[in-house]
Amino acid sequence: MFPNIPALSYDVVVIGGGPAGMAAAIKAKELGLNVLLLDENDYLGGILPQCIHPGFGLHYYREELTGPEFASRLAKNLVELGVEYRTSARVLEIRNYSDLEKFVLFTSPAGIYGVWAKAIIYTAGARERHAFEIGIVGDRVAGIYTAGEAQTLMDIYGIMPGREVVIVGSGDVGLIMARRFALEGAKVKAVVELMPYP
Repeated sequence: MFPNIPALSYDVVVIGGGPAGMAAAIKAKELGLNVLLLDENDYLGGILPQCIHPGFGLHYYREELTGPEFASRLAKNLVELGVEYRTSARVLEIRNYSDLEKFVLFTSPAGIYGVWAKAIIYTAGARERHAFEIGIVGDRVAGIYTAGEAQTLMDIYGIMPGREVVIVGSGDVGLIMARRFALEGAKVKAVVELMPYP
């Protein structure tokens, strides 16, 4: 089908290395299936590494963990079980030939690969809405960030997005970000909320 592309074969291919993908891969491996997990980031965990606040792991591990702790614990379980995974792997194409015959084409630093699988579990669904999707107008608006962008800057890259902050929305993420900015020494001037309560 794709000449000169190495073809691999697995029972299950999991696309997405966040908590859902790692949990799915772990369960499939525990059921005795041959599993390959693919993730486009150069690390496993999805958005968990940028969520340094506690509140994760209560149902899965019966203890409260931060996002990075939860991701690390899942990744450790994955490795201990011998689940194969590829990071920096971008899926280019998925073909469904039948109930038990699927094909995934992906690229990685090592090259382009094709994978035949009986099942595909797609877990690359956690996506923050972009600025234009939440009503921020303009295409080069300086100093306005989504919560995910601010978390990534602070918790992944160690960059403080600003020292004086106004947060729009007081849901759990808005309040988590207000706390996070305050802990880092920023002046949170306001948390603006449409409802009469946070």
